[in-house]
Amino acid sequence: MRYVEQIKSVVLLLLVFLSIFLTFTVWTYKPPFKVVETPEITAQQQIAEKRTLEEVVKPLKVLFHFDEVTTGTIDAEEISFIRSAMREWVIRDVTLLSEAIPEGQLTDLLSSENSTVLQYAAPVPLPVFDAYMQFDLDSSVPEAAFDRIVIDWDSLAEGNPPLYFIDTASRRVYTAAIGTAELQSFQDRAVAVAADYPVYALAEGIGKWPVYVPTEPISLPVYSFFSEEMYAQFESVLTEIDEESGDGLTGFTSVNEEMKSFSYIQPETVTSDPAIMSDLVFNTLDFLNEHGGWTDDYRYFAIDPLNQYIRYQMFVGGLPVFSDELSTRIEQWWGNTGIYNYYRPYFELDVPVTAEMTEVRLMAGTEAVELLTEVEGLERDEVLNLLPAYQLEVNSDERLLELTPAWYYQTGSSWFPLIQEEQEGGVQLGLE
Repeated sequence: MRYVEQIKSVVLLLLVFLSIFLTFTVWTYKPPFKVVETPEITAQQQIAEKRTLEEVVKPLKVLFHFDEVTTGTIDAEEISFIRSAMREWVIRDVTLLSEAIPEGQLTDLLSSENSTVLQYAAPVPLPVFDAYMQFDLDSSVPEAAFDRIVIDWDSLAEGNPPLYFIDTASRRVYTAAIGTAELQSFQDRAVAVAADYPVYALAEGIGKWPVYVPTEPISLPVYSFFSEEMYAQFESVLTEIDEESGDGLTGFTSVNEEMKSFSYIQPETVTSDPAIMSDLVFNTLDFLNEHGGWTDDYRYFAIDPLNQYIRYQMFVGGLPVFSDELSTRIEQWWGNTGIYNYYRPYFELDVPVTAEMTEVRLMAGTEAVELLTEVEGLERDEVLNLLPAYQLEVNSDERLLELTPAWYYQTGSSWFPLIQEEQEGGVQLGLE
């Protein structure tokens, strides 16, 4: 037992050292804190989702000229399917065929048998088309534009180029080539299905260039929407644009509450210089994407490079929307250092009302042509298009926006409604 006291002393000494060690460890311990990254704040908050060129630049109408009949479509899903059949093409050998093809030859080209014609609302610059289609890397893409694409199915048998890019305003025509397998795939996918599309007929007595319309009546839905006003979001965006402009540039805003639109102008940027057409499309798309300005389905609809002007039109159900009561278009004029004038609606179509959805039965396109020829003062050769579209009106209680289909015709860059008489299963439209 004589060693008990010594053992106790040793244990006590060890406990003292252990206590000192633990105390030191607690004092000097540093927990491995995880670094929390601050989320990046964008210069401009997004109002709506961004859009791609392919979503914004689309054909209005597609025609298929068979041996004895022409079919066509304005249906959004069918046009998307046709474009998907073109997406795997590799376009090459872009070549100028004519600076101004004779009018008779152009008319024949736009109506030639065994061909497809894609018709656009406004001239599409080839570099813009190149941005979402595939061009051969060795092919030079010129700064030229087209409003029609003709796809010749018989080109291989006849030794002709399969693609024609046509600017009907200047009559300038470019040709291009695609692979044999690619053209055959387009025939197997798109052309085979197109045989079941509605039959179209040439509109006699109107248009400098062939205008084709459906031969049977068309039934289209009437839409009703609640709307959401978004001026506060746009006002914040415009403030940021001012702050980012630099050089002391400050814009001013004019609001039209009746049309639910505004115009933002930076007068210091005004210029008389023309724009390169493709740059104008790219710049305006980027500008809208920067703040998410695509509050509804707006599509490329008109362009004037001499005045650095571009227009995007509201679409619903694949058809353009026009209105005398509310603004349905986005317009931009560009200057020497950026945006000069930005005009647009500050509302969006919000919640659709589906409980009482009805349809309107529009007269056949051939009947609409007859009605069009009776319009007083109309220069028939100036008619560029005849198309169903939507007329937007504010409901009597000012809570709902009603979209009713009607026939519209185009002259220049302007669109005008026809008066639709009451028909079976339809309603009376007095659009003037």
